[in-house]
Amino acid sequence: MARINASTLLGSGQQPRSFLPEDYMRGKIERRSGIVSVLLFGVVMLGVVGAFIVTNRKWNDVRLLEQSVTQQVKRESEKLDQLKKLEATRGALTERAQSAAAVLERVPRSVLMAEITNRTPERLALIELNLVGKRVVEQAPKGDPKKGRAPSGRSATQAKGKPAEPEKPKAPKPPVLEFTIAINGLAATDQDVAEFQRRLKACELLANVELAQSAQSDVNGVALRRFRIDAQIKPSADVATIEPLHVWREELPEIPAPAKPEQKNNRRPTRRTVGSAQ
Repeated sequence: MARINASTLLGSGQQPRSFLPEDYMRGKIERRSGIVSVLLFGVVMLGVVGAFIVTNRKWNDVRLLEQSVTQQVKRESEKLDQLKKLEATRGALTERAQSAAAVLERVPRSVLMAEITNRTPERLALIELNLVGKRVVEQAPKGDPKKGRAPSGRSATQAKGKPAEPEKPKAPKPPVLEFTIAINGLAATDQDVAEFQRRLKACELLANVELAQSAQSDVNGVALRRFRIDAQIKPSADVATIEPLHVWREELPEIPAPAKPEQKNNRRPTRRTVGSAQ
């Protein structure tokens, strides 16, 4: 018995027809499509959930890192504030120390008097010493004339738009004191005055030693030279950094103390009366 080919029966251009109902085939295809869609949706949701979990973990790590960085910045800012306060305190203490050092005398008057006296020649006598101190006033710097001009055009608009920054008050500078000494005295000759001036110039405490006045004077019938020498104490002079001048002097003989007067007995004798016994 010969086999019959379906292609020969339907022709070459027609597909073989199924013997199952079309509704059954359509439902079967829809079920398969639904199952595939559900599977694909589940895979996509699993990917989304996994990505969310991974991203959330990363965000948690980022938040923890941000918190740690914020805490470190906060601690460092507190340290910077403390450092600024310490610097401000140190600046205030430095200014106070400079003000106190400016008021205090770095060269005591006793040391200055000893230095001048030890440099006095034999035929010269000091009459008067005047020490005068005055405060040096610093002149304010002159302003730049270009800064006083008003800006024009676009620069003026920008200047008006930006608020002017308030100027910080400047810290007061410690006072600077200048001490001048005037030395009045008598000398036998001008050579003695010149020698005294030369010795004063060699002193490490004095500067600008100048002879202000020298004239002939008659003292008790003796012709002497009355002079005045002006000098200035160096601003950087410090007794601790110099070596004082030592001059050997002869010791004066001791003067005996006056004897005390003898105390006389001023008591009056008492008169005793003896009565006669009967």
